Formats: sequence, structure tokens, C-alpha cells
Amino acid sequence: MPNRIARPSRVVTGIILGSFGAASLAACQPRTHVSGLAKQRCTSSVERRGSEVSICAPITAPIVERVRKTLGRDVRSIRINSPGGHTSDALALGYLIRARNLDIKVDGICASACAYLVLPAARNVDLTPGSLVVFHHTTSLVASAAAQVPSMRLYADLEQARAESKFYEALGLDSRWLFWPGLALHPVCVRTGRREGAMMPVLMSRKNAFVPAANDIRSVVPHMNTRNWPASQADATTRYQSLTGRSAGLVFGLAALVRDTSVTAAIDGIKGC
Repeated sequence: MPNRIARPSRVVTGIILGSFGAASLAACQPRTHVSGLAKQRCTSSVERRGSEVSICAPITAPIVERVRKTLGRDVRSIRINSPGGHTSDALALGYLIRARNLDIKVDGICASACAYLVLPAARNVDLTPGSLVVFHHTTSLVASAAAQVPSMRLYADLEQARAESKFYEALGLDSRWLFWPGLALHPVCVRTGRREGAMMPVLMSRKNAFVPAANDIRSVVPHMNTRNWPASQADATTRYQSLTGRSAGLVFGLAALVRDTSVTAAIDGIKGC
């Protein structure tokens, strides 16, 4: 990948930190038929089902606390359908899953903070047919890009970025995975935006979703069972549109990005909008 990131004539996507935008509501709505499998309707919920805890919700502090209270000694796995959530809450859930040595089964979508900060913590990860794991920008990438722009430095959430890196170190994972998928989306500039009453950095990108190929994700999360992983761009796009109700600005695969890429040089190429 070149050291500088070219600025396109039109920016099509703005992503703020760890949320997955409109997908946060669509992910738990009724799903159409995907790969021959109709998913059940679910609401924002945490339920105990035998040795499994089912989560269908954005990842928030109350949801994590409900999971904590629902876990019993005989719980062995988490079934999740989540569009992501706040970095701190996803980290708390990830640490909880690692401490309990739980498996995860994705049953629908696992996007954003769910993909970066929850799945890697599991003992084993599996997908039901038609499900999808979707990455985009992390707090680490947004904070690093914002720190390169003088007017943005005030808003760079360096504390949360350090927390993400510490989490990856604790799991024994390559922390560059906090940057690679976001850089695959071709971020072109960073600006400030208001969210929940606070100003935060927003990365403007040409794409809005990244689904690694099976070999790529296994290189980072070796305990991922990729039996039901999308086999092509078309397959990933169909699943994305069905799960989120949105057209996909989707990057699939991109193994070259994972090999010996200068993350620092790429981030330095992101300028203020």
C-alpha cells in the first residue's frame, strides 16, 4: 500500500469511533432469507439458554452487566448478534469472555467493536450459515489519525486507544490488526463531529465495511472456524445487505494489506478534511 492515501473526488462514508451507524438498529430486526436460512426476529436482549447465553443487542454497559449476572458456572458459550458498541463496554465484555474461557457463535452479525474486541477473546469462534463478521475503524486508528492533525489533537481518545492495545497484548494478538482493516477502507481525511453531546474525530472513508477473507482472519484469530465464512465479495455483500438493510461499500479479502504494511506511514497520510 502506498505511503500516502489519495484523496478521492467524493467522500462517501463517515465513521465515528466504534459504532456501526445505521446497522445498530437493523441488526436485530427481522432478517430476510440468507443462504437458505431465515433468522429469527430478536430484540435487545440477554437470555440464558442452557449452557449458552444469547446476546442480541448493541454492546453497552447495561448489556455487559446483564451478561455478567446471567453467566452461571455451567455456561460454556455466547451466541451473539450485535452491531458493535462503545469501546470500553466491548473491552469489558471481551475481558469477561476471556476470563471465563467461553466460546462464541455469531448468529447474525458481529460488527465493529464486536468484531475487534469481543470475538478475539473467545476460546473458539464459529458462524452460523449466512452470518457475517464486519470490521471498520477502531478507536486506535481514529485517535492516531486525529493526532496527526493539529486541530484534532484535542479530541483524540488516546486513553481508549491504549486500552485497545493493552487488550490485544493481553490476548497475545498482533495489535496492528487494530489498524489494518480500517486502512483497507481508504480513509481520506479526518474531521470533528458531535456524538452524544461531545465532539469526536470522524474518519471520512471511501468504503464503510471490511470483511477479511478466511485465510486473513485465521492469521489473526487462529481459533476462528471459517466453515461458514463468506467465500467471495458477492457472498459477503449479499449477507451485509440482508443483515443491515444497507448497500455495502464493502472491501472483501485484501490479504496484501496484512503483509508488512507500514501502518505509521499510512496513518500519516490521513489529513484534516
